Amino acid sequence: MRSTSPNTTSPTTATSSCCYASSHCYHQDALHTIVLRQLDKELDKVTSTADCSCCFEHTDCVKVCCAWMCKEDFRSYLLSKEFEAPCIVCSKALVLEDIFKSREYVATLKALNDEKRLLKNLDCQRCLDCGILMSNETMLSQQTCECGREFCFFCNRSWNNATMNNAQNSCGKTCVYEILVSFELEDFHYKRDMKLPSQRTCPRCFILGLYDDCINKYQTCISCKFTFCFLCLEGQSECVRKYKSTYDHNCVSSPVPQNYDMFPRLVSL
Repeated sequence: MRSTSPNTTSPTTATSSCCYASSHCYHQDALHTIVLRQLDKELDKVTSTADCSCCFEHTDCVKVCCAWMCKEDFRSYLLSKEFEAPCIVCSKALVLEDIFKSREYVATLKALNDEKRLLKNLDCQRCLDCGILMSNETMLSQQTCECGREFCFFCNRSWNNATMNNAQNSCGKTCVYEILVSFELEDFHYKRDMKLPSQRTCPRCFILGLYDDCINKYQTCISCKFTFCFLCLEGQSECVRKYKSTYDHNCVSSPVPQNYDMFPRLVSL
């Protein structure tokens, strides 16, 4: 795991099954609120009159790597990418320090992004009641925060003995990671004897995607734009190379399963 900025508190190691960060750390929601509240003011500090590369209007624009973007377009773009965006021309990751002048604002943005990266780990979670970050050493679903809240570590719902199971990685069929590794088989549009998974988790960014057109086993992730095969989970070009396959042919006898080991963790297996 890459190091976090000094403004973000990471989960610490302890002897209990859940480990706690400082209760004084920023909540992700609070950081997000601060970033949104100050965004327009920070954009005003860095605008110049230019032609927007998106809407082509001659107006107040921000220099964004290789392009000029008007305030409205850049604001919408940043929000759609959750403040981690590539340049619209060269696709390189935008460097916040090259855009915003305020060191405090850049630090807040980095803290927000760092916490989002932490929470992408299977063994990291944030209590919805008190907001502290937690790590899970046992990977059991039933956990109790130091504030007293008892909940499923993975879907963050309050614990219910009647409907939840205290198992590793999941509390049941409706738990988040259980859904991410599960699927049903659907008929392929052109071949009734060919079945495709109804949904898959992107092997690169771990965002869940539905099989939406029934005419192509290759699907493109809506988040990272990675195009991969819903059967073998390889990238399209690798599937074609490795299996001599096409969009309407089986490359493997049955869909390659996805399991909990695929997700990133703070503590490696």
